[in-house]
Amino acid sequence: MKTFLSLTFALSLFAGVANTSYASLIYSNDFDGGESFATGISGGFSGVVTTESVQGFGALAEFGGSFIRNTLDGDPAPASILSLSGLSAFQTVGLQFSLAIIDSWDGSSFPPNPSQAPDFFNVDANGSSIFMESFTNLTDLGGVQSYTGDALASEVHLGFTNGVNRQDSAYLINLSASADSMGNLVLSYFASGSGWVSPGTNGTDESWGIDNVTVVSTVPVPAAAWLFGSALIGMFGFTRRKKT
Repeated sequence: MKTFLSLTFALSLFAGVANTSYASLIYSNDFDGGESFATGISGGFSGVVTTESVQGFGALAEFGGSFIRNTLDGDPAPASILSLSGLSAFQTVGLQFSLAIIDSWDGSSFPPNPSQAPDFFNVDANGSSIFMESFTNLTDLGGVQSYTGDALASEVHLGFTNGVNRQDSAYLINLSASADSMGNLVLSYFASGSGWVSPGTNGTDESWGIDNVTVVSTVPVPAAAWLFGSALIGMFGFTRRKKT
């Protein structure tokens, strides 16, 4: 029994190791001067890269200092673009960023004034959509959003425009994307929708921000871990034969 229990513990430990993967940082940017690249990786942000204080979003651990704030009109609106090169061909990476949904986003539908919706936030990878969800800060007026993930904060005032129907929400977004055949990855963050920002409001009606952008490569445990597991099983078999 003792041998069996020892084997069970060892195999449980092995299973935990074998199912573990390690996230290797490829790129990160906190928009406070903390931009980092892994060895061999180059690129950075272009397009809309205006940064400003996160204001009340700073009360959330996922935000701090400054972030990119995009206030531009359009369907689609001009994008904030992260370009990376030096990846492996078709390499799959994990993406994470903090998303600020600022002021009067109307969602996918807004019954009091249908023309104000939809409002979408998008992420494209090498020209293909990997994220397109509507958001609203007007649920009390009937606004409906498509995104169903947990919120860091939901429809509270976190700065920027004051006044009725000028609340804010925040989310931590996790996605995955793949490099192209040359090891390049272009990520475009932008808003869209026929209801996106009334012309001439200059972002005071609705806008968005991103902070603490990270790109990581998930590295599986080396094959040596599996050899370790096989060795454990072999040792157990040897022990059983010795006792018989």
